[in-house]
Amino acid sequence: MATEKRTSEQGDVFDATLLREFLLAALEHDAVTDRVHDLIYEHVVEQKYHPAFVASSLEPILTEVLASVTFADWEWVADTFIQQACDALEIEYHLSGTEAKRVSRSTDAGELREQLADVYTHDRTAPRVLRAWWITRRISQLTGITRETIRAEARSDAEAIKATREDDTADADQSSTPELAIDAAMPPVTAARKILRYMRDQGGHVYIEDTAGNEYEGAVLGVTHDSVKLQDRRTDKTTTIRLPDIQEMLEVEVDLPNLLVRPLASEEVHSLELILQGQAADDLVVRTQATILLGSNAGCTTSQIAAMLVVDEAKVRQVIADANERGSDVVAARRAEREDVIETARKLDPHAFDIDTRWGQPGKYEGASDIQLAVSLDIINGHGFAEDSTGEAAIKGYAWRVNRFVGIEDSQGFVMAEDWPTAQQAKERLRDFDAPDVGDGSADKQEA
Repeated sequence: MATEKRTSEQGDVFDATLLREFLLAALEHDAVTDRVHDLIYEHVVEQKYHPAFVASSLEPILTEVLASVTFADWEWVADTFIQQACDALEIEYHLSGTEAKRVSRSTDAGELREQLADVYTHDRTAPRVLRAWWITRRISQLTGITRETIRAEARSDAEAIKATREDDTADADQSSTPELAIDAAMPPVTAARKILRYMRDQGGHVYIEDTAGNEYEGAVLGVTHDSVKLQDRRTDKTTTIRLPDIQEMLEVEVDLPNLLVRPLASEEVHSLELILQGQAADDLVVRTQATILLGSNAGCTTSQIAAMLVVDEAKVRQVIADANERGSDVVAARRAEREDVIETARKLDPHAFDIDTRWGQPGKYEGASDIQLAVSLDIINGHGFAEDSTGEAAIKGYAWRVNRFVGIEDSQGFVMAEDWPTAQQAKERLRDFDAPDVGDGSADKQEA
């Protein structure tokens, strides 16, 4: 049975089924759904209308909405469609007066196919359906392949991607070495991603030549959806390469040299040691990073550290490489906390801070290993902004806390600073300065 057709006044022919689905979708929109549902409810429950009356009453609901639309509304709709198309096709669209400048950033059909396959791996939603339509049309324009064929290939690519992700999940759950299976029909980028993840987990090295003729060789440190991060085995520098740009890739058999962390400053070592002393048990990632860096700084090999922590050697090498490249994140965070305390003190009393921290004039901060921090804590406490305080300087000394930092003034008036792993441990440190109740009224005096 042939599908019914409808012809517009302009001569365009529409499939009747598509027209009916369009009307149904429009009448189910929030802008009109209340009126439509009221009409249907009165017909079905109250039996007020004839079906023909219901049918004839639906059209005015839509025409009333369209009649109230202004040109500004149509402009908004047009701009929205334009932006959606630009986002989907990665095209820069700049308006200047009456002229439009279009700069295409994605004219590679293979890259577009990869994007389309990624869209097909997710649940179908309106934005993703529209994005898939734009990309399909663009691929068809670039290659001459029919849209039906492109959609079929995208569905096949999506199934391969899902299978790869399932394999990755299974590999993560298995303690034995995973098997690497590559289907000949698998898209090149998907296959490269799977191979590189395998190499990353096994601590392997690869040689890569990209489409521009650049050559890279090194350890696979990390793989994302569209890029790989390599560490050059000669220079230890890291490079990120886009997977679609890979022209050739080969596994390289190398005898991995021992990778050591750059020499750590005493402040960094102290911060890492504090992390091991005070981090909560559930912060395993941070503790592992600190242990790796301290072990490497002490001269342990990557294989020794991996065996001690029961982790992959590739993981050890990645932590060390990241620290060599940009520094230790955990150390940087602790340094930032200290700088925040110092900056706060400068804002409260810059004159006192500048004088008291000048070398040669330590004054009451003589003996403090960190004069800037000791002065800062003293200023903050003097302005009444310490979070906790306790003790009596004449007896045991006086102490106060700012976050995880403790300031201490001894019975002779000298001030020093202590850096504790956590604020809770700093708070517990104050208990050492509780004034004893010796029955002479000193405790009552302090309480009063």
